[in-house]
Amino acid sequence: DPILGLGQWVGLRSSYRVIKSHETPDNTPNNTPQLELTLHFNQAILGFDTGRDTGKDGADAATQDEMLCELFGHYLRIQAQLADDNLHVSIATTLSEQPLHGAIKDQLVDFVDTLLDWIEALAGGVAVDPADVPSCTVQMPLELGYPSRWQWQDPANGQRKPAGDLRELTVELVLERRKQTAAGASAADIAKARAQENSWFTLPAADAIDGQTNLRLLLPTIQRTSTSIQADQHVNKNATDAAGPEMSLRQFAVDFEHAYANYDGRHGRLKIASGINADPKSVHFGHATLWLMRWGESAGVSLQRSPGDPLFSAPLPVNRHLITGLVTQLGPQENEQQAFSSIDLDRWAAEFLTSVEDLFDPTIAPGIAARAIPPAESAKPAESAKPVAAANAPTKETTPPGNKQMADYDRLATSKAKLAATIKATLDWIYQGDYRAADVDGARRAALNQAEETMLQAMLANLENDYGTAVVAQVPMTVALHDPIEPWESAANPAPNLFGPIRARGITATDQAAADKLPYSFSNGKLPLRPGEKEWLNFLVHAKNPGKQSYFKVDLDYPVSSVEHSFLPDQAYAGYLPSSWLSFVLPEDVNPDGQPAAPNTLTTDLGRDLIIPVPLRSFPPNPKLIRQTATQSYPAPREIEEALVWDYEIEVQAPQAAQDSLVIQVVLNEEIGSPGSAGVTSEGGNLSTAQKELFEALARYRYEAEPLKNQASQNRIDQIERLNHLIENVLDPWRRVAASQAATRDNRAPIQTAQQPSSPPEIHNLWEFEISWDDDAHTMQCRKLGKGIWPTIEIYQAVEDKAPAGKPTDPGVRTYTYTGEARPTLKLSWKKLFVLQYQSAHMGACVRRNAHLAPDAIPATAAKQTAAEWKTNPAFVYQTELIRFSTPVVPLISAEAPLQIKNDDLIQAMTGILETFRHPPAAARADLLRLETQIDYSFDLLTWQHAQIQPKRPVFLLQTMIADEENKIETNAHQGRTTDTNADEERYANDSLAAAQIATTVQEWVDLNSDRDPALNPVLHCAWTLFATKVADGDLLLPLVRIRRIQITPDTGTWWPVTKATKGNAPTGAAKSG
Repeated sequence: DPILGLGQWVGLRSSYRVIKSHETPDNTPNNTPQLELTLHFNQAILGFDTGRDTGKDGADAATQDEMLCELFGHYLRIQAQLADDNLHVSIATTLSEQPLHGAIKDQLVDFVDTLLDWIEALAGGVAVDPADVPSCTVQMPLELGYPSRWQWQDPANGQRKPAGDLRELTVELVLERRKQTAAGASAADIAKARAQENSWFTLPAADAIDGQTNLRLLLPTIQRTSTSIQADQHVNKNATDAAGPEMSLRQFAVDFEHAYANYDGRHGRLKIASGINADPKSVHFGHATLWLMRWGESAGVSLQRSPGDPLFSAPLPVNRHLITGLVTQLGPQENEQQAFSSIDLDRWAAEFLTSVEDLFDPTIAPGIAARAIPPAESAKPAESAKPVAAANAPTKETTPPGNKQMADYDRLATSKAKLAATIKATLDWIYQGDYRAADVDGARRAALNQAEETMLQAMLANLENDYGTAVVAQVPMTVALHDPIEPWESAANPAPNLFGPIRARGITATDQAAADKLPYSFSNGKLPLRPGEKEWLNFLVHAKNPGKQSYFKVDLDYPVSSVEHSFLPDQAYAGYLPSSWLSFVLPEDVNPDGQPAAPNTLTTDLGRDLIIPVPLRSFPPNPKLIRQTATQSYPAPREIEEALVWDYEIEVQAPQAAQDSLVIQVVLNEEIGSPGSAGVTSEGGNLSTAQKELFEALARYRYEAEPLKNQASQNRIDQIERLNHLIENVLDPWRRVAASQAATRDNRAPIQTAQQPSSPPEIHNLWEFEISWDDDAHTMQCRKLGKGIWPTIEIYQAVEDKAPAGKPTDPGVRTYTYTGEARPTLKLSWKKLFVLQYQSAHMGACVRRNAHLAPDAIPATAAKQTAAEWKTNPAFVYQTELIRFSTPVVPLISAEAPLQIKNDDLIQAMTGILETFRHPPAAARADLLRLETQIDYSFDLLTWQHAQIQPKRPVFLLQTMIADEENKIETNAHQGRTTDTNADEERYANDSLAAAQIATTVQEWVDLNSDRDPALNPVLHCAWTLFATKVADGDLLLPLVRIRRIQITPDTGTWWPVTKATKGNAPTGAAKSG
């Protein structure tokens, strides 16, 4: 008779588990795994309580007795089959190279005998304790090291070959007759017996019965049956599903993995994964399956972070400048147009993608899908269904011919797929160091292809993942396999992929509260399992508040949680490639006591202090300038030097986004009334034709889609054909913009450098500084972009620059810190500027976005050995126009208190004054002096009780220009001076000539007009005014310094002698005298 396999034993529950065996009889440790098969009769199939009252009678009792009799007969037949010496029992499993035998049959016989006794007792009216229901446990030893040499049989040639690291876990109980017990029976008898036993068997007609033919049909069930045994499961006590108990494989996996720990003699582990058979051609399609995956460096899969930098990429901005322009035919009137000013095209693009994605919302998409396909002759919606503005829309908005008869939902889905493909093609590297070097082996191009595919899949899921994603991250990994992962698969099939969450170190899978507090999140990481190759672990990085940090510094782990494998290329449809998925039952290793084990097999360390950039793809706001001032450094100068210096102060609001740096430009000595320095403007920019058309298409979409946003969903469903037109019209120019960006990226020279700020005309001095903040907002870097004096920054403290090991200190960068709660208003000042060197200052500023997406003090790496290579790809850097104060500020220094000079040589005194004017300490030498001096003479006329009456007599007034030996002006060859006929002022070639002339003129006047008695305390009073020489043009006299009085007296108490040498050597000439 046909063998009744274990699956046909009525009411039988069977399961297995693998455990570490107990100690041997001699009490020696035994680490051999043990397969434990459990058989248990399920009394629930009887439909009544086995502990019933034996005296009960009636219809129910009769039915129950009939049921017990049938059950008894069923197991009598099984008992008879097991009693056959030709029936052999074994266990076939992927855990053993050969079938397992042992005493399995004897234990099954004992179990059936016990079950028959139990049924007989129950049928005889004996109350049976439910706890005494028969069960059986069969234990078979397994070889610990067998998984290291897994094999499979190639059906093409029957050869046994090494199996891969991924294999289905099967346990089957096999009942097999080694001799044909039924050989003496006729085919008809066998067929009749089978028909009687199985109602589903149809007895063939008598003339169709042929002994040999039907024996071949029937012998498989007569000779052999194989029953799959399911893994042991327990009720999940933590499940909250009210629909019923949830069964869990967790304890099964704990026992199994503990039993096979160190199967390779080192640290290898067999990991249990569960899945569903997804092959429609398989007889097990849709069934739950268990798989094993070998992990270990010596015999299994192993992952390791490879040397090299992670790569980061993002879609390029659509346009990095603001746009101002007109869009026509937006309103009901044919010639109506609308002006748009300072439009950020990326903001429009982001809002457009959100609007399109909203059409796939469950409240809208089913309604769109239910709409009928438009008639073939209709390319546009009915006039009554269109907005008024659509009547005047340009003809380029008509539906492409290929879409005329496509269902509305299909058109929408097609546009979404095309948008995703368009945007993913614009991915580019964030850091310059990732593309500056030549891509010799094409590795970076291959990596970018993987990044594009990752971005594409994310956008197919949700278009908002474009602007909602900070970067696509790629970490280099080395994958090692013991053997080909699935050798039975075609070589043309894609390699299996590992998937798992990217986690910040210290955050566990169950600690959701801690994960929610992090400022970032990650998508699952995908890693192809290709042996011996450098692979890229690809994942998306999302910033929860992007403007708060320009980069993340994190320690990351990659805990693998699932495997995608067994691809079915012949079942591919519409770009979707079917595959099977497996989930690891224990993503994190646990000890037998249920506590976590470390290190975790499936977790790979991705590195410490990884720098992940967070670029913003939106235009920054303009800087807000508050004030600029020029004040004298000393309110009451006591020395000439103190009257020659001034302080320049500016105040500007700090940008609030972490990605924004403030570029401050100070133009010095800008001529008063000149147009000044031209800044880089970001208004308008040089738009391509495709960008202009994209701008117009987005404007038209916004015009018609915005009013629908706050209306009922049905309104958008009714307008879907029109919206499809508008979406397709956006798609066309966007694809051309993307194609241009991709071509520019691919043809870019490797040595491209970062964008530099514009410089004003060379006639001006220019100081430029760029200020950026670290993510803690309390540390600021100030970079000198050219020449200039470091500013003092109010409330900030400069700190010593401590460069990382191996990195020299950058003299062009200073670090400042403060302890405030938020970014304060920036107040910068430059102290003690020499007034003749810096005669005016004009401040402007712009905001630069994304220029610094890495810490300033970052160690060099193999790919980025210099600070320049950590700079941002210029294609991601935005810069606002330069905002300036309307006019420069000019200092006006006033010294009211008398300044004293004593010198017995009047020429030396005058020379010293002029030399101090020209070249004070720690300042550059002025090449030209333009000044005015009024010299008066006084003496003590009357002294009374320490008070004096001092009459003052004017000597002369001089207005002159004095050159320097190194920068001479043309002078009279004989007299050493010239007269400016326009200003009628004296000009001198150098200070000595001017001082001699002044001293001689004064001395001559004194000789003629004063008393030389030292007791009268004679004094010369000099009032000086210094005029601008760089910022004033022509006859304009712009005063910079006014010293009300410098008193010159003899040092020895005697009046200056007049010598022939002095008189003879002094130049002569007229001076303006009073």
